[in-house]
Amino acid sequence: MFKFFKKSFSSYNFLFCSLISFVCSYGQIKEFDFELASKKINTTIQDSYGLTWIATEEGLNMFDGKIVHSFESILADNTTLINNSIFNIIELNNKELLFMSKDGISVFNRDLFNFKRVKLPVPISILADDINKKIFITTSYSGIYVLDFEFNILKNYKSDPLNLFSISTNSFERRNRQKSIKIINDKGDVAFGVSNGINIYSSTKDNFERFLSDTGVGGELNVLSVVSDNKFLIGSNSGLVLFNYAEKTFQNFEEFNNTNIIDIYTHSVSIDGDSEGQSSSDLDSETAYFSFVLTESGLFRVSIDYYFEILSVKKINENKVKNLDRLSVSDKNFFLWGSNRAEVIKFDFFGNILEEYSPDYPLNYLCINKNEDLFFSSINGLYTTLKDPVFVSNKKILLGQTNQEKQIRFYKSFGINNSILIDKKLIYLSKNNKNTSKNLLDFIDKRSLSDISNANISFENNQIFILIKDVLKIININDWSLKSISLPNYNLSFEKIKIINNKAYLSFSNGIVEIDLLNNTFERFDHDDLFNNQFPRGFSDIEFIDGKLWISNLESGLHTFDSNLSSSGDYISSEVEDSLKIQSFSVNKIFYDKKKQQSLLSTIGDGLFIYSNSEKKFINHFTQKDGLLSNNIIDSKFGDKFIWVLTNKGLNYFDPKEGFMYVVDQNNGLNVLVFNEEPLSVNIKESIEEDDFGFSDNQNEVFIEIVGAKNIFNFQKNRIIDDSKSYDINLLNLKLFNFSRDFSFANIVDGTLDIDSNIDFIELQVFSNNKNKRNQVEYFFSSSATENKFVSNGYNNSIRIQSIPNYRSDVKIKAVNKSGVESSNTINFSIKKTPPLYQRVESIVAYIVLLLISVFLYSKWREKAASKKLEDERRNKELEEARKLQNSLLPKKIPSRKEYDISVYLKSATEVGGDYYDFIENDNNDLYAICGDATGHGVVSGIMVSVTKAGLNGINMDDPSKILNNLNSIVKRVNFGRLRMSLSVAKINNGSIELSSAAMPPTYYYNAKKDSVEEILVPNLPLGGIEGEKFDGVKKDFKKGDVVVMISDGLPELPNKEDVLLDYPKVFECIKNNCNESADEIKDALVRMSDSWADGLMNPDDITIVVIKKAS
Repeated sequence: MFKFFKKSFSSYNFLFCSLISFVCSYGQIKEFDFELASKKINTTIQDSYGLTWIATEEGLNMFDGKIVHSFESILADNTTLINNSIFNIIELNNKELLFMSKDGISVFNRDLFNFKRVKLPVPISILADDINKKIFITTSYSGIYVLDFEFNILKNYKSDPLNLFSISTNSFERRNRQKSIKIINDKGDVAFGVSNGINIYSSTKDNFERFLSDTGVGGELNVLSVVSDNKFLIGSNSGLVLFNYAEKTFQNFEEFNNTNIIDIYTHSVSIDGDSEGQSSSDLDSETAYFSFVLTESGLFRVSIDYYFEILSVKKINENKVKNLDRLSVSDKNFFLWGSNRAEVIKFDFFGNILEEYSPDYPLNYLCINKNEDLFFSSINGLYTTLKDPVFVSNKKILLGQTNQEKQIRFYKSFGINNSILIDKKLIYLSKNNKNTSKNLLDFIDKRSLSDISNANISFENNQIFILIKDVLKIININDWSLKSISLPNYNLSFEKIKIINNKAYLSFSNGIVEIDLLNNTFERFDHDDLFNNQFPRGFSDIEFIDGKLWISNLESGLHTFDSNLSSSGDYISSEVEDSLKIQSFSVNKIFYDKKKQQSLLSTIGDGLFIYSNSEKKFINHFTQKDGLLSNNIIDSKFGDKFIWVLTNKGLNYFDPKEGFMYVVDQNNGLNVLVFNEEPLSVNIKESIEEDDFGFSDNQNEVFIEIVGAKNIFNFQKNRIIDDSKSYDINLLNLKLFNFSRDFSFANIVDGTLDIDSNIDFIELQVFSNNKNKRNQVEYFFSSSATENKFVSNGYNNSIRIQSIPNYRSDVKIKAVNKSGVESSNTINFSIKKTPPLYQRVESIVAYIVLLLISVFLYSKWREKAASKKLEDERRNKELEEARKLQNSLLPKKIPSRKEYDISVYLKSATEVGGDYYDFIENDNNDLYAICGDATGHGVVSGIMVSVTKAGLNGINMDDPSKILNNLNSIVKRVNFGRLRMSLSVAKINNGSIELSSAAMPPTYYYNAKKDSVEEILVPNLPLGGIEGEKFDGVKKDFKKGDVVVMISDGLPELPNKEDVLLDYPKVFECIKNNCNESADEIKDALVRMSDSWADGLMNPDDITIVVIKKAS
């Protein structure tokens, strides 16, 4: 921030001054200029979506950034407000809006644009407990109501004289609204302030604990302020007390004995300053909290240490006369104000006054939005500080003149820190940070001063050219010498002067005079309807571009001449669209950028044209339709990558490739009625800055100056607050209109809007949370009526969808702000329109067709039924054969060995899969456990298993990796095409187990000693894949109590009725929970889990489970 200010002010010279206040300033307030239900505003808030809600004595208003919506209570309609007089608005963390009135609360339904009524007797305060999902509402005389988050009443706590664990009173005071109800810890315990103490609700015990005045609370309670978990300040009419609920202790702060505490705000403090860069010179290093305590005499900053002892008390504001009684807080600052008072003071979190506001009328409420814009709810209207950002400075010219005498005859900036200004009496020169002033009378006699206008002054090559009647005065600013050139007696009135390449061009009503400044020669060129009708009648601008003179004229357009006015020329203006000509006859300004090889041509009435000098053609044309403020262009310049376009309505700047970026106008501080001859100056300063880590970054600074008749306005481009930040659009409401133009609100459910044939059209109101110039957000929509192409709805946020076809059609809505930034979201939904019966021609046709084909279908059905019966019989026979084959390949019995507890399970699928398990024992007392799964179903998978089983019986039983190597060669040689065999092999002996796998699910291994389950996944390819594939393996201890579980993928990939797979984590968890049981119990637990998950559905794939537990 400070880097910017340093650069900004060093860039300008003594011609101007700016008054910057780093202390207290008075904020600007403007009235909310829309009609409301009543001028008496009770309260205002801006919700999370950026909608402004205004509660009045006569009803509720909502401002969406463009339109004010009104809501009122209708007694017989339960979807309207419960009462028109709303005294408070609360937005919960879940973005629900609650409107409080004497008859209860009205909950806003954002979908249906109406309300749900909750009748309560005079609610006072509302507190949402997000921890326990409860809403507490205190009332004037009926205790405390508890609601759920659907706004159903759960309980009503009332005082019971015979129950000490009930609340001590049924009455809560309106003057302490929202100030004496707080959540005090992460359990959701709630402190309720009552007139003579506090009641604390225990969320775990569901009762109340009383701490009344005789326990140390103090006098009549006014406010509670939470400091930390279970610790909070209690402000009463007799002083300030810190209550430690966990220890049930009270600590009285003697500094406030017998003091009426009106309000308190507590803020935790960092000794390095607040996160927003705030700091305090008098901050003690032991300070942990600042409590800002408001009393009748003033506002005090109380510094509290980590042990909750007062370090210091500092009075930061007087209050004896003001009688301010409210503290409101934003994310960055806090505000002191008073109900029925017309004053607001803004403080930082160290107690420094930042700004003061003086509304015209006493306040009922103060609202601060997330951008710290203020809304003043007063007894006579709504006022706000909300406005467009002002970043344009009005430079004050130090001429010692009154505003009426002030006049800028000429101004030109020729680079950073270099400028020349001529007023009524003096010439001011700033060059290379040196400032000089000269009296005009040193060069021009007094009688001629009145003949000087800004059009007859030019500056070029360190020389000032002033044309006075028939004399050209040339002032050299290097030595302030004067040279005069007398013109021939042309007897002409010259309108403009331009200096190019040591030649002066003078414009008059019928032509141009050219002066050779080196040779003092003159040549006059006149327009002649007969002999020289292509020559312009004077000029509005002249530029020398690529060896040619370009001349613009406000009546004839654009002309070019080869090298000089005596050479041949071309007329470049045309009504016909042609890339070689400009479609304008009123060209005002020409600006050429040699680096870009492009020229800007500003016109009056036809917008801006861009000519490519390298391509020799016009490449762009921009008008109001493209976003220009006006088609009357006063001046335009290139500046860095942007084009700057000045009009009477303000300034556009944009990148021609990306579209319009921003508008600078009167709202931003630019207020020019009459422009100077050279009104727009764009200067670029290339700079290299180092960041905090010492890395360099090239940053171009762009300085803009706009010159009027009496003022010069300037700003730096990086001060522009543009709309480049992302923003959302939301649906405010949706109306269905029938053919009688009656409407009803509707809701989009699951992305679909259902309507019937009585609906003629729908109307949607959308809004954006774009920060700046929300009323200049352009909305686009697409529907079947637009052939699903986006069309502009302009700045109108009310979109009408007509010509809705029957059945399904899609609608999309998006927005683009003035910076060309598209909304981060698009509103998408479908319309499902049910046509009337008389339009359903297909129904009548269907009956006729149905009658004609009924006989045909019946005969076909009988034929198909017979064919299906034969096919089913064949299929069932094949499946039965496959099932028999699968069972024949399984072991006839499970090995019975005392050291192992073994259990197996195989459940075939609807179509028999290729699951397989086996056990093999050898002379070395080794036990091999095999679990496999062949790809495919039916007989073909059975053949694959047969080959695998035969291979196992025909090879030497070695370690599992070698077994899989040998089996892979066998299966590969048999050549099953794309069929593969997945297989896991476990070898168990001598207290260890060796595992290897060919593309099988993980094997689960439980180590009883470590009491841990491990998921062992060996990432190998299936058998029959690649010849010579090497299979990895792992080896683990297998001691008493250890368990190994082998499964096929049919178990984890078992779907339920929602088509959600069982998955591996649930298998792992089941094994982990049952690993200390027997093998049968582990298997049964897995089977029960699968059956429960499937819930009656047939498994689509075989399920195989092999459980081996070391018994001894």
